[in-house]
Amino acid sequence: MRPVNIKLLDAVTTTTISQQVKTDFTVACSVVATATGSISGTITIQGSNDSVNPVNWADIPNVSANVSGMSGTVMIPKTDLCYNFIKVTFTKQSGTGTVTANYQGFGLN
Repeated sequence: MRPVNIKLLDAVTTTTISQQVKTDFTVACSVVATATGSISGTITIQGSNDSVNPVNWADIPNVSANVSGMSGTVMIPKTDLCYNFIKVTFTKQSGTGTVTANYQGFGLN
């Protein structure tokens, strides 16, 4: 089994879409997001089944979390994957501060 840990959002202050991650043989993932200050918004994982250079993305159903400086750290728990690529989005709702999100994937190889 092979773990993969990637910081996909690094102290972002506004609505942001992360880099894409080629999931290869990843079978599950989780995301932990930490907010500072008074910022609030939603963290979402999106998937794409495009084979190369993905352009078609969709939110993975029921895979999101509200984050705010008040809540500190939130987790999107273990999520089964069967997508060629994933990325994380942060949609800012209000406030000031930063959001950081770490992706943990677990797979074969």
